[in-house]
Amino acid sequence: MAVVKLTQKLVDSQKWAGKTALLRDAKTPGLILAVNKTSKTWKIQADLWQRRKLIKTVRHTMGSTEDMSLDEARTRAQEVLAQIKKGIDPNAPDAPIDPGSVANWTIQQLWDAYEAELVRRGRSPRTIKDFRGYLDRHLSNWRSLRLHEITNSMCADRFNDLTDEVGPVAANHAIGALRTAWNRSAAGRSNHTDPVPLQPNPTASIVKNAVAARTQVVLPHDLPKWWEATEALPNPLRRCMHRFGLLSGLRPGKLMALERDWIDFPNHVIHLPAEVMKRREAFDLPLSTPMLELLEEAFTIGDVLYSGSPWVFPTRSTKGGVVATSVAREKSMTGQTGHPLRRTHKTMALVAGVSDLKSALLLHHKIGNISDVYASPAAMHQDLVAQQELVSEHILATANVLN
Repeated sequence: MAVVKLTQKLVDSQKWAGKTALLRDAKTPGLILAVNKTSKTWKIQADLWQRRKLIKTVRHTMGSTEDMSLDEARTRAQEVLAQIKKGIDPNAPDAPIDPGSVANWTIQQLWDAYEAELVRRGRSPRTIKDFRGYLDRHLSNWRSLRLHEITNSMCADRFNDLTDEVGPVAANHAIGALRTAWNRSAAGRSNHTDPVPLQPNPTASIVKNAVAARTQVVLPHDLPKWWEATEALPNPLRRCMHRFGLLSGLRPGKLMALERDWIDFPNHVIHLPAEVMKRREAFDLPLSTPMLELLEEAFTIGDVLYSGSPWVFPTRSTKGGVVATSVAREKSMTGQTGHPLRRTHKTMALVAGVSDLKSALLLHHKIGNISDVYASPAAMHQDLVAQQELVSEHILATANVLN
């Protein structure tokens, strides 16, 4: 096959010479002029690769020289060659890309891959459940879509719809989950193992909704009414849970997942294992006397309602069986249960005279400076129990519970 620098004049001058002649364009590798008995046509020839494997050599006819000039043929050739480079056969453009290619993953496969990574990294069951929930609640009708089908405009439209339908926070979380899964589980694999290119993250240009930091807190002057509201709850175990949440400042997920075996009554401590903690570090929660009394009350109620349950605050599943409580909110106490109680604990600790360092240790917050990092909570345990006693006493006195 001759390689020549084609010109429009040369193309026009070619004649049939008894057999098909093929002239390969020197300027556009892969572009071929085929001179046949009754026509002259433009063709493309290139190797089709998928996942570093040669699938076949593709020859594709683009059209006649009567319908397409040399310049037009070169422009079209670049488009077809780019398609072949992506692993797509121009003779069968609707055929699926090699199933092993990341670009051909479905959104469901993307979710499964990132969920497996979360498990491998030892992330908490709550984190994994939340991640799965974003697909189930907000992207369920995208499950079967291939990654190469997802466009920027699709993501932008879905983000705007979610903002209107379920609110700015949920929209941020859903698109953020897609962005993270794409970057962590798809982009890396495509860059290093797939010849079929994966397009840039289609959520990258989306600017998340501006959301004010949550500042809900049960203020000191509201504590008497708050305590009365917990007394009115029909479920005595949930009453114990919320009160313990106030006195401990535990994050809601950890509060609801507390297990009986973690509690050391004689030493006034709950040993929360690293795998359930946000920072993947074990945490010993110091217990005041009122906190111990609430735990004893919860044990007594639990033994009656859910005998044999390993959890401190169990409930009955809608599917049958006993499980750890998974709902922190109360309809009758909007904004007054769950995480706001953590802010209340911090506020009351400082007012009670507990130092910022020690109140941070009670809540398992990150320590502010390198000097504080050297402080050993284990060595300070007795002092931290005393500090917890101060916080509990101040909370109960403010709530008009103490006589």
